[in-house]
Amino acid sequence: MRRGLLIGRAVYDPRECPGAAREVSTAGFRMTAKPAMETGYYLCSGDVTTFVVWSMSTRARILEAAVELLGTQGLKALTHIRVDVLAGVPKGSTSNYFRTRAALLTGVVEWLAEQDLAELVSPPSPPADIEAFVALLAHAVETATTASRTRTIARYVLFLEGTHNEDVRRPLLAGRAHFRSFVETTMERLGAHDPGAAATAIMAVGEGMIIQRVTVDPDADVLAPIDAVVQAFVPRRHNRASD
Repeated sequence: MRRGLLIGRAVYDPRECPGAAREVSTAGFRMTAKPAMETGYYLCSGDVTTFVVWSMSTRARILEAAVELLGTQGLKALTHIRVDVLAGVPKGSTSNYFRTRAALLTGVVEWLAEQDLAELVSPPSPPADIEAFVALLAHAVETATTASRTRTIARYVLFLEGTHNEDVRRPLLAGRAHFRSFVETTMERLGAHDPGAAATAIMAVGEGMIIQRVTVDPDADVLAPIDAVVQAFVPRRHNRASD
């Protein structure tokens, strides 16, 4: 089974389940095409693939499209008309939800922050040792620069806008604060003498690697730099977290 958000492309994509026929199902009805901007999942079995879909709200479709524009074309591309087109909604729909460009920008920031916080409500279990923690952090950086690359770039575009717009900056910092708290707590459990300083250094290295991979070297090694900064703050005798 393959899951994922599919934006503005037909369901009949041989890359999803090679060699399988395509059958689309929604609310018990079969269709020959999938409307744009729906979410769902492929059920790959034998020679038939069923794509089960459920509709996104118009507002969510608009915000997804706005993030896509920010992450692929930059801040200047964020206009009501372009969002309407990419979201596949009737002309004027974005304006109905967000009357001004400033309102649209604020809506995108708040929506991204909500997504980030939702993912952090149940943080991962405390890593058992340094190696597990380093692996978790490295995976987060790799995901941010591969599968979530567009969303990551959109977030950094907004962070730059936030340098002179507090309404944009404030919501973005909330998700970052939650992740920092997780890092600091973990470093304390691993025996760091100064968990706060350790968290600052680890966050800086992680964010630096994200910038490195999305702007300069997409294949830059992640594990070694993160391992080095974590090890620098943990005494060697602490190879496992305290109970």
